[in-house]
Amino acid sequence: MSYLIRGGHLIDPASARSGVGDLLIIEDRIAALGRVHVDGDVEIVQAGGLIVCPGLIDMHVHLREPGFEHKETIATGAAAAAAGGFATVCAEPNTAPPVDSPERVAEAFQRIERAALGHVHPKACFTQGQAGQEPTDARALKRAGAIALSDDGEPVLDDEVMRDGLSRAAKARLLVTPHCEESPRSRETRPWPEPYAAEADLVQRDIGLVADIPGVRLHFSHLSMARSIELLTQAKSQGLKVTAEATPHHCLLSTAEMRSEDADFKVNPPLRAPEDVTAIAVAVATGEIDVIASDHAPHTPAEKARGWDAAPFGVIGLETTLALMLTAFVHPVNAPLMNILAMMTCNPARILGLKSGRMKVGAPADVTLIDLDRRWVIDPSEFKSKARNCPFAGWPMRGRAVGLFVGGRMVMRDGELSGPAEMRI
Repeated sequence: MSYLIRGGHLIDPASARSGVGDLLIIEDRIAALGRVHVDGDVEIVQAGGLIVCPGLIDMHVHLREPGFEHKETIATGAAAAAAGGFATVCAEPNTAPPVDSPERVAEAFQRIERAALGHVHPKACFTQGQAGQEPTDARALKRAGAIALSDDGEPVLDDEVMRDGLSRAAKARLLVTPHCEESPRSRETRPWPEPYAAEADLVQRDIGLVADIPGVRLHFSHLSMARSIELLTQAKSQGLKVTAEATPHHCLLSTAEMRSEDADFKVNPPLRAPEDVTAIAVAVATGEIDVIASDHAPHTPAEKARGWDAAPFGVIGLETTLALMLTAFVHPVNAPLMNILAMMTCNPARILGLKSGRMKVGAPADVTLIDLDRRWVIDPSEFKSKARNCPFAGWPMRGRAVGLFVGGRMVMRDGELSGPAEMRI
């Protein structure tokens, strides 16, 4: 199938391209950009007034399958991703059983092939069983196709285990994405004086290890504290290969907005003080943060209704991340759209080593279409995700993904998945 996306505003952060033009897709590749004249069997997508950019990438999501399909499945998570404009997502390995062996990576790919609308890349565990005791075989996991290593919400507290695992990952040339947070289990082993305040200490520890291990690549998941940003800035100034991500909820919600009776606000790392939120937002606006990721963490309404103490941690975000960044950063504070899109396209592609994330002739035909002025209100009851645990319910939005191509197939049109051959948005 061939498509001509006609008359959109083409924005490619990887090349700093910005201007009105056409984009031609032939089979699974971008075939031409600019003023394109075609003859023959080509379906036309009228994109006047829309942003046309590389397919969005979310490098931190939870798809829950296998083991927790009552919360989310690969199919429903991929549908949520497509609805939100994401062509590619990276799935955390905290499933049951956890993805800690080449065989389980292979099983993940089998499930993905059966269910996913877009590209889903599985992460593998940093330690066996996420237990923090024995690093996994990074070389074997890399050969099996794991995109990165992560113990998700279980921090590795033992410094020597972390050093050993980072050394193995460096030799395998495999990215490590630590979650510098506390879990209930870790608090039993090493309780910090203030609950859930260990982030900066763990960031500092990991940066120190990176300085000692040649070739290691470290990407910090969901930073949430001002001190963490200071440490990240210092590390980058020293030339260390560290990158980091922030989530919309840590950019936009603080303890001042949190409603303690509403467990949809319960997340790990927790919502922080207003000064921390300001530091994260400034780091996003200035580009000190490299990536925007959702940390899409679905739970059932019944689980979140157990009350604050008993409810699980996590919020969802695949269907709101882009809109929140446009509404909060691009429209009111005039943050460059090019920079925000870079954090959701070419930056995660570079960090992950993907060939996507850019628009050029011969590149994979992953393309997102965005209506910057589409006004809508967040209503979790309309989500494609199984989950509804969204702290932004009722927020008015300005901007939304209205089309998505993945591998040359149009998989989303104006919020609806798949559709007729000729698309006019």
